[in-house]
Amino acid sequence: MGCVVQSMVSRYQTYAPVYSYNVSGVAMPYLEALQSGYSTALARLREEATTLGADGVVDIRLSTNSLGGGEEFLAMGTAVRARSTTRPTSLFTTELSGSDVAKLMLAGWVPVQVEWAGAANAVFTGYATQAQTSFYAGNTEVDSYTALINRVRADARRRFHDMVRSVGADGGIVSRMALSTWEPGEQVVAALASVYGTASPSSTGADPPRPAR
Repeated sequence: MGCVVQSMVSRYQTYAPVYSYNVSGVAMPYLEALQSGYSTALARLREEATTLGADGVVDIRLSTNSLGGGEEFLAMGTAVRARSTTRPTSLFTTELSGSDVAKLMLAGWVPVQVEWAGAANAVFTGYATQAQTSFYAGNTEVDSYTALINRVRADARRRFHDMVRSVGADGGIVSRMALSTWEPGEQVVAALASVYGTASPSSTGADPPRPAR
C-alpha cells in the first residue's frame, strides 16, 4: 500500500477564465495536483514492495478520498515474487491481475509500471446549449457536451500514449477509463477524463494476448 494526503487546488477555483483549460489540459493546476498525488502514492507502494523483496505488484487499484480540506491518494495491490533464482532487474507495477501478467510474460511482454493520465476542459453553456437542454428539447443531442467529452477523452488517451512512450515501452494496456463533470461557475460545464493502464515493452516482438475476461 502507498498513500499520501495532500492539500488540493480546488477544481472549482481553477476554471476562470475558461480558457485556462488549454487544449491538452496539461497546465491545469488541478490536473497537476492529481498527477502529484497518484505519483507519490505509487512511489510509496513501490518502496513497501521493495522492502518485502517483491519482484512486482499486481492488481493495483488507485483511488481518492476527500479528507477535510485535503485529498487522500491511495494505491493498493498484491506484492508478488517469481519462483526463480533469476530476479528481475527492477520492480514492476500493474493494474492487471496475476493471471493476466502471467499470460503477458509467456507471450514475451513484461509490465513496467502503472500509468495515470488525465485531461480536462470546459465549455460555456450558451444559447444553443440551453435550448438543447431545455424541458421542451426532448431527446436531442447536446452538441457542446458531446464535443467536450470527446475532446477530454481523446486528450487523456493521447497523454497516456505519450507517457507509455516516455518509459520506452512498446505498448500500453488500458485497464479502465473514468469521467467526471461539474459546473464550476455560471453557464460553465467542465469535464475531467482519466485513463488507467500499464506500460509494457515487448522482449520478443510478439503480439500481446488479450486480457482474460
